[in-house]
Amino acid sequence: ILVDVKGRALSYRRTIRPQRLHTRLVHLNTLSCATFFRRSVVERGLIFEPRWKAIGDAVWVDRLLSAGVRTATLAEPLAVFTMTGENLSEAHRGPGKEHDQWAAEAGFPPRWMIKPVILHHRLRKWLAGAYWRRNLEYHIYTRSSPDRRVAFRESSVGAGWPRQRNS
Repeated sequence: ILVDVKGRALSYRRTIRPQRLHTRLVHLNTLSCATFFRRSVVERGLIFEPRWKAIGDAVWVDRLLSAGVRTATLAEPLAVFTMTGENLSEAHRGPGKEHDQWAAEAGFPPRWMIKPVILHHRLRKWLAGAYWRRNLEYHIYTRSSPDRRVAFRESSVGAGWPRQRNS
């Protein structure tokens, strides 16, 4: 669940399992705040590479998938991410220098594959019900209530990438 700085829902981002082509050519479709992994991943040396700033999570997930790490998704939201307007991911929309460098180093597939990969990804999301509007109930700590969770009930929350609400 993506929320504004006051804790109000902006979007419900139901995820599907990431795929390498989509992650490489388009973007990582999972949010790092909702990613959990087993200790064995770290024990295998599959750790986050700190040289990547804006795309580090995509590079890491690509590496996990390349190494054959199995992934799964849960149908219920487990994480809330606050969109402050200063998030690193918001400041680095689009390919950017890092993505171009990664593409050069990793030998990405040809760019003509982008549209078919996006279409395939959207079909998978549609089949998983990721585009449905949802009624949500969640309890989170907020800036105005750092010691006690605040209950929120939101109706008909969409799945699109949110635009900031005017507070």
